[in-house]
Amino acid sequence: MAWDDTQTDGVSQITSAKWNAMVTDQKTRGVTTEQKRGSNCSGSDGDTGRVLTLSNSSTTKSDGFMCFVGGNFLHSADLTVNHKSANSTITFTNPVWDSDYIEVIYFT
Repeated sequence: MAWDDTQTDGVSQITSAKWNAMVTDQKTRGVTTEQKRGSNCSGSDGDTGRVLTLSNSSTTKSDGFMCFVGGNFLHSADLTVNHKSANSTITFTNPVWDSDYIEVIYFT
């Protein structure tokens, strides 16, 4: 069965060319996953505006940047990312608890 870009059922479709481009991009740019806890953030338990510092050593990319708190994907309204050449930061707009599990996946 071939990939189909023409369906209009409301589900995003991906072509094999798009898939191949993403796989190639993943191989040429490093993919990193960091697993943290809310206690790794600045600020106090349950505060908004807490900042998490990543341990990247080359610039993080906005394409493909994903952040999950407690298994929930955060949308752009839920956080602000400062992509830097080292130690990029994430500022959370919602409360973050020290016990929260945070997973960040990004390309460099």
